[in-house]
Amino acid sequence: GARLDCFGPLTLEASTSLEDRAQYEATTKTLTVRVPRSIPALRESLAHEFAHHVERECPDHEAFRSTYLEAMGVPSDTPWYDGARWSEMPSERFAEATAELLLGTRELAVDVFLSEAELAVVTEWWAGS
Repeated sequence: GARLDCFGPLTLEASTSLEDRAQYEATTKTLTVRVPRSIPALRESLAHEFAHHVERECPDHEAFRSTYLEAMGVPSDTPWYDGARWSEMPSERFAEATAELLLGTRELAVDVFLSEAELAVVTEWWAGS
């Protein structure tokens, strides 16, 4: 609830031809999910992509990034949107941590293994700390 006022509207679209499970397009503020899929899979995709919307829209998120990078155990100048693999990108890890915070146990297996420190700082950030 503490972060509900720091991001704007988001458009949601469904696609039967999207190659990925879901995607967020920052320029149009559009979240697209591939359908049909199971309800738990849709929830996970929505939570993950919603986190990408918030990280781009919420001014407070920029300052939070160094805290998250520290929790990841990487240098504070690590690029937020880069990584050798998807699972190493701070932005993707933040989105996965947000989905785990919102949903708890998840249906989809992803190769992102979040640390307790990452989950703790994401929980604190969403709570307004």
